[in-house]
Amino acid sequence: MINYTIGAGTSLLALSLVMTSCKGNKPEEVNCEAQDLYHTTCNVAQAYIDSIQSAKDSTQVHKLMENFEQRIEEINTNVRPDTDYGLTEGENDTIALLLDRISEVRSARLKSLSVSGLTPTVMDTLPD
Repeated sequence: MINYTIGAGTSLLALSLVMTSCKGNKPEEVNCEAQDLYHTTCNVAQAYIDSIQSAKDSTQVHKLMENFEQRIEEINTNVRPDTDYGLTEGENDTIALLLDRISEVRSARLKSLSVSGLTPTVMDTLPD
């Protein structure tokens, strides 16, 4: 069985997401950025979870995962370093759980597509 997981790099990128709606260096503004980070990360992750669950084939699942990683990277390039340090332990845990959920949903969707015959399995691609 093929195990699909999100790489550590993607997880770290997701933890460093921040939207630019808060500007400046004051502690309350850093907290505002951290809250934007949390909400943005949760919203992006949940949107991709929903999309992966309704993917019609394995190509679409893989493309969604590629887009997710690109989206995380795109958001990461627009953030101030160390903003993720403003997240609470609970917020970090929630983000980690959502990233785990994306991996679980992807694996489950690929497995269900394989069982339904819509996606070739590794065994189908081996020579006789």
